[in-house]
Amino acid sequence: MLALVDLLLLLLPVGLFLLWRLRPAAAPSIGQVLALVAILALGLGVALWIEASPGMPPGSVYRPATLGADGQVEPGRAAPR
Repeated sequence: MLALVDLLLLLLPVGLFLLWRLRPAAAPSIGQVLALVAILALGLGVALWIEASPGMPPGSVYRPATLGADGQVEPGRAAPR
């Protein structure tokens, strides 16, 4: 989550700078402003959704997928330490 927020905070000024540099002599249109607001809202929504999704329980470790005795793949899982 923090990496995504860092990325969004990095891209926001870059996006505003590019909007400023690539704009015509007039001010940005309302469509450009609304598009930028929508992109920022979408990015924030995705970051919050990822933060709210459940992860592994505290104190557990990831056990990678293994090949069982019968040749079936046993999926990876969270296991207690």
